[in-house]
Amino acid sequence: MTARRGTIVILAGLAALAFLTGLLIGGAVWFLSSESGLRWAVEQAHSSTAGKLKLEGASGSLAGATRIARLTYTDTDLVFVAENVEFTWSPRALFSRSVVVDSLSASQVTLEIKAGDNINAPPVSLALPWSIDVRRASVEHLDVASGSNRWRFARLAFRYAGGDKRHALDELAFHSDWGDLSGNIAIDAAPPFVTTGSISFLASEALKHAKAALAIAGDLTTLVFSGDMSAVGARAGGTARISPFDERWLRGFALAAADVDLALF
Repeated sequence: MTARRGTIVILAGLAALAFLTGLLIGGAVWFLSSESGLRWAVEQAHSSTAGKLKLEGASGSLAGATRIARLTYTDTDLVFVAENVEFTWSPRALFSRSVVVDSLSASQVTLEIKAGDNINAPPVSLALPWSIDVRRASVEHLDVASGSNRWRFARLAFRYAGGDKRHALDELAFHSDWGDLSGNIAIDAAPPFVTTGSISFLASEALKHAKAALAIAGDLTTLVFSGDMSAVGARAGGTARISPFDERWLRGFALAAADVDLALF
């Protein structure tokens, strides 16, 4: 074989390789942008979780906006239901072992926590195998139930980032019958799970339009809460030390108040 003919063979091989690569890329783009790809992902989510995760009424595409009429996750100790879920994300982030969600919303989320054995030990790890970045999330209505207790919240919004080092919930805000809350919370993914956070609360008329600020410190061995509150001219400040995995979970508590008019309460 002459050098010229060898060069032609090499060029032809490279052209064929480029053509096949183009076909693969084109097929991948078509798959991600079609509802066929979305249906495949829905089936994989159901089978890989042994039926615990169920997605109903999925439409859109994996490469663009995705809509799910109803998402249900059922486990031994909880039932999670989200309705009218919509999200957009970046599939390219998967190549760097991360999940990036640009926007996530739901009209209704219901969380039912079932009674179970008491947990008396902290987790071994909170590390995630991939990093997750939810840049903007909103929930119109959130209902939480645990036994006979019921809590209802509205207009929940937050930003979440987590991975193998830490988890952070930023720009947290929600409305409830008691008032409006905002703040941020972060926790390390490895023991002792150092935790930090700050919460602000503006109460509704039912709670005399009280204002409160809470700081969170410590770790999951002992969490330290310190805060200040004011309402109808009265002021109060206090600290609490809580060990969430001990039988005697309240380790210490102190409260000081001033200018309290008991006739107003």
